[in-house]
Amino acid sequence: MPNYAPNYATLAMHSIDVLIKKLAKDLSDGLNPIQLYKRFLDDLFLIYRGSIENLEHFLSEINNLHPTIKFTSSFTCPFPCTFPPGVTHDCFCYSSRSIPFLDTLVTIKNNTLVTDVYKKPTNCNQILFPSSCHPAHIPNNIPLSICFRFVRICSFKHILKIRLDEMKEDLLARGYNKKILDGAITKALDMDRDEALEKREKKSSDRIPFVITYHPALPSISTILRQGWKVMTKDEHLKKVFPQPPMVAYRQPKNSSLRQLLVKSKLPEREKRVVKGMKKCNQQSCNTCPLVRETKTVYSSTNNYSVEINAPVTCETKNIIYVITCNKKECKNIQYIGESGKKLKQRFAQHLACVRSTNEDQKPTATGEHFNMPGHSINNMKVSILEKVTQDSIAYRKIRESFYINKFETKHHGLNRKM
Repeated sequence: MPNYAPNYATLAMHSIDVLIKKLAKDLSDGLNPIQLYKRFLDDLFLIYRGSIENLEHFLSEINNLHPTIKFTSSFTCPFPCTFPPGVTHDCFCYSSRSIPFLDTLVTIKNNTLVTDVYKKPTNCNQILFPSSCHPAHIPNNIPLSICFRFVRICSFKHILKIRLDEMKEDLLARGYNKKILDGAITKALDMDRDEALEKREKKSSDRIPFVITYHPALPSISTILRQGWKVMTKDEHLKKVFPQPPMVAYRQPKNSSLRQLLVKSKLPEREKRVVKGMKKCNQQSCNTCPLVRETKTVYSSTNNYSVEINAPVTCETKNIIYVITCNKKECKNIQYIGESGKKLKQRFAQHLACVRSTNEDQKPTATGEHFNMPGHSINNMKVSILEKVTQDSIAYRKIRESFYINKFETKHHGLNRKM
């Protein structure tokens, strides 16, 4: 369950709490039949005083409070049982004298709520093996933790002893040390239940954590740290920095359990889809974007030859073979093919400068001469990359440029003719 799921459940159920209490009053002519109302996330526990008919009606109606949130319910039998104690029978009163709520079994005895440990029928002995890959203090503390929980739950001492004996058998079957179990049970029997039920606030610690990946072959890291801390704090400055020895915090090793191998906490990253073709870079300062022809395939204007662009390319792409096309109908899409190690926008800016130049002494270029013809303008220029060259080599680019000039026939029928 994600960390935020309990918060969502609490927020969702808070509004349901209000509706449930209001419904109970409405069905009881304004009287409040709910004497006790407790909730843990989406599990409800309540004491209802009223007729069994009203209770059954109430439990039926709460499922109409929300279109998707539905409840299952059970309740204790309010009628006295006529069978002698210890006689097994199948009447309603026998099967519903107690109500399970989470890990607690609640029973009414002499108008008092009595609690006992509850185990689901499907429960199997899955307590952590002491031989598992965990620091030694974890399996050593598990018996005392279970005993402390039993002390808090069990209302009577004789019931507590029975549950502790059951726990001992379960842990012995998992390979726990008998001396550790006996010591935990002795401590549990000496505990005062009222003190155990008191709410304890977790004390914060100022000790600096020393985080390390756990391995069963590691020595006692805490002992090493304490010994090093004693030597280190002989220095007055370090004593102020580390007033207490660092606290060891073990990190779980990667792939150290079947769960980690079989169940992933996040989906594997999908390979990003590569869409080949020419696109605009869409930068505000780009003068090339308005004249870019966005396409995946470039066609020759003189024959049936076509080129599938080999990569996703934009005005920002370097090391390229490119084509400039005139879109005037009279020119029949005449083309010019060039190469550049620079970005397309930088090389195309040079072509634009040649078209805009008014210097008569400057040697004319093929594109400059063509797009300065009558009826032509810069807006008739359309540019696209033909190929993203794989090798960063001028000689190789020249070879690829010559290849496309021959395929597109731009030397004889295009703008690559010698001036």
